[in-house]
Amino acid sequence: MFHILDIVQQFGIFVNLNKRALRIVLDEKSLHYQELLNKFNFSDLYNIRCQDMMKTVFKTIQFETMPKYMRGLFQMRNTERNVRGSRKLVIPYVNTTTYGLHSFRYTTANMWNKLTEDLRSLTSLNEFKTKICQIFFEHQCNCYLCK
Repeated sequence: MFHILDIVQQFGIFVNLNKRALRIVLDEKSLHYQELLNKFNFSDLYNIRCQDMMKTVFKTIQFETMPKYMRGLFQMRNTERNVRGSRKLVIPYVNTTTYGLHSFRYTTANMWNKLTEDLRSLTSLNEFKTKICQIFFEHQCNCYLCK
């Protein structure tokens, strides 16, 4: 499972389709994409994808009913001492930078560990969903898709 899309153009097609749909609905041709999103109080596609990934991690960690292959993707960090942060995930070792650093497992573990302590320690799914949707994920990726 990869966090990135197969082809660069596919991602651009979805973003452009989203832009066009918002412009048609609002009948606004001059506004910037972010202004269109703000008018409807929407997030961009990148943030929606990041929020969905964090919800998946939360469900996998919190609920035993998730499939075994999903529970095998994430491993909680064993903290014997009282160090900064609890409920952090082990960052998996990757062999290649091309695919390993952009894999779902590596990306979500990094993103999860960067969440605040109070967000990681929640136990209610509804409360987590509410709070994660209020977070804005910065575009920090330097892969060939985001450049």
